Amino acid sequence: MSYEIREFYDAEQFYEYRKLFSYLYRTTLSDLQDPERFQAVWSSQPTAPELIRLGAFDQGKLYAAAQLHRHKVHYDGKELLMYGVGGVLSEYSKPYKGAMQQVFAEAFLRMKEQGACLSHLFPFSDDYYRQYGYEISSEKAIWEVPVSAIKKMGDGHFVLFDNSEKMKQEIVDIYRTFAARQNLAVIRTDRDWEEFFEAHTAFAGNCYTFVSYTHAGADGFVSFRRQKEGDQRPNYHADAICFKTYAGLRGLLAYFSTQTAYAENVFLELPADIDLFPLLDSRIGNGMRHTHRFVRNIGLSRVVCVEEMLKAARYRGQGQAVIRIVGDTYCPWNNDCFTVSFGDETTVTRGGQPDIEMDIGAFTAGILGRCDPYALTAFPSVKIFGSEDTLQKVFYRKPCWIGDKF
Repeated sequence: MSYEIREFYDAEQFYEYRKLFSYLYRTTLSDLQDPERFQAVWSSQPTAPELIRLGAFDQGKLYAAAQLHRHKVHYDGKELLMYGVGGVLSEYSKPYKGAMQQVFAEAFLRMKEQGACLSHLFPFSDDYYRQYGYEISSEKAIWEVPVSAIKKMGDGHFVLFDNSEKMKQEIVDIYRTFAARQNLAVIRTDRDWEEFFEAHTAFAGNCYTFVSYTHAGADGFVSFRRQKEGDQRPNYHADAICFKTYAGLRGLLAYFSTQTAYAENVFLELPADIDLFPLLDSRIGNGMRHTHRFVRNIGLSRVVCVEEMLKAARYRGQGQAVIRIVGDTYCPWNNDCFTVSFGDETTVTRGGQPDIEMDIGAFTAGILGRCDPYALTAFPSVKIFGSEDTLQKVFYRKPCWIGDKF
C-alpha cells in the first residue's frame, strides 16, 4: 500500500499524533485533556530543520510517524550533522502495511538533503531497527563502587557548585574537552546548557554538583543525587560526570572517598573505554564488597551517506582501501564500491576491486570505531578479500559515547 509521506506541524494533526503516541506507549499525556496546556505544548515545538516530523497519511488519516531531531556531534576531530530519531509510532490497526518503512525511506532522504552523515536512535528492539540499517555503536559502563573502595589520591581539591557564571563556564569547558574525545558525543547548544543548569541548580532539591580543581584549573565535574531504600544506607547516583584529565577524575573520586559515613555506594555512568579499576581497591573485606561494572549500549546508529563519512574519517598512516556496501535498501546511494586513499589528505572515489564487502550496519559499527576488522567478521554480511593490515588503518577501535539526548 502506498501512503502520502509528508511533514506535518499544524495543531490538529499534532493532536492526533499525541493521541496515537499516548495509546501506543501506554502513557497519560495530560495536555490531551487540557486545551490550554496542549496549545502550550504544540507552540513550543520546533520545526524544520531543527525538527522534521514526518507522517504517513491515507485519506488524511495518520498511520505512522517519526520525529527527526537535528544535532551536531563529534567525530574523529570534526563536527558532523546527525539526526536523532524519536517518537516513532504506527497506527495499531495497520502495523504491517508498510507505512513505517515508507516513513523511514523518506526520512533518510531528508537527512541526506540536509547534509547529515549519521542518524541515531534508542530502540525498543535492536533487531527491529536493524532492518533500517541501524547497528549498535555506542556503549556506556555503569559502575557500582563502594565509597570505601575509592583510593585517596589527593589530587587537587573540589568545590561545591554555587550557580556562579564562572563555575558554569568551567563546567561547559570541561564538558567540551571531554566530549571532543568521544565519537558521537553531542555538541550542546546554549539552550541545552540552560536546561542542564535548570536541572542542576545549586542548593535546590536533591542535586549536588562538585567541580574538581587541579594544577590545570577546573578539571572535572560531577552531579549526583542521593537515593535511599528502606533501612539501607543511601547511595549516590551520578547523572553527569566529565573530566579533562584523569587527575580531574581522581579529584572527583576524592570527594566520594570522604562520604563513607553517609553513603554505601556511588553509581557512575561513563564511556565504556574509561577504566576506574586503577583508582579503586575493588575487593574490600576479603571480597565481600565488590565493585561492579555493567556495560550497556546507548542505542543504534546508521551511516546515511557512506561517501561523506569516509571523507570525514581519520585513518592510521597512509594507504588505500576499497569498500563495497551491499543491501542498503533505504539509502540506495550507498550501494557501491568506494575507494578511499588516505595520508596527507583523503580522497574518496567510486569504483575499484573491493578489499571488504559489508552491509551498512557493519560499516557503521566499523567506521564509528566499535569494531576492528576481526570483530567485523562477526557480521554475516562481511567478506574480506584484501589485506587485513590495510583494513586495520580504516576500521579500528575508537572512543564512542553519545551521552546526551538518548
